[in-house]
Amino acid sequence: MLGYERALENAIADDDLVAMRRFGNNDIYLQLFEGCADKVRKYKPPENSQLSIFDIDTDDEEMFEITM
Repeated sequence: MLGYERALENAIADDDLVAMRRFGNNDIYLQLFEGCADKVRKYKPPENSQLSIFDIDTDDEEMFEITM
């Protein structure tokens, strides 16, 4: 998901029709973005604390599940 916009811009700039074809069905990408946004909204950090990337429970597979 990261770099989606940049990859599409580069494909257009390079006139790379094969790469542009990957972006033809954008419904899949929209579903991925919506799913990630929902997971971020549902996450409840501990009160009065500052989080780092190491504070999130990466063993919670449901939270970080990416499906297509």
